[in-house]
Amino acid sequence: MFLGYLGFEMKNTCRVAVYGSLKQGFFNHELLGYSTHIDSGFISGFKMFDLELFPAIIRSPNDKIFVEIYEVEADTLADLDELESYKEDDLANSFYKRICIISRWGPIMLYVYNKSLKNAQEVIGGNWEQ
Repeated sequence: MFLGYLGFEMKNTCRVAVYGSLKQGFFNHELLGYSTHIDSGFISGFKMFDLELFPAIIRSPNDKIFVEIYEVEADTLADLDELESYKEDDLANSFYKRICIISRWGPIMLYVYNKSLKNAQEVIGGNWEQ
């Protein structure tokens, strides 16, 4: 067992939504290892921006983004935290923040950008295709 968002005790796995370089066919997908692909689809409440090598999302009530949902183990989640420069004990200096939302797939984690998006271009349609 490991502790997830807000300290809730979780199973040895959790669901994670990926929307950029971790998607199938992209350069960081191998970090998901043997994680199980659950489904793909749009989630509402987020807007996507292109940062050239990877995308970023922020909360935006009237927008939606395309994601792939994976069931990941705790060690894979730790690898994703490292990739996204997420520091649970130092959120002010984290590149992304990992949050938990309720979706049609149940609770899912996703990484929300934690820096300035000045001069970043919006990804129209919310589906990053580098």
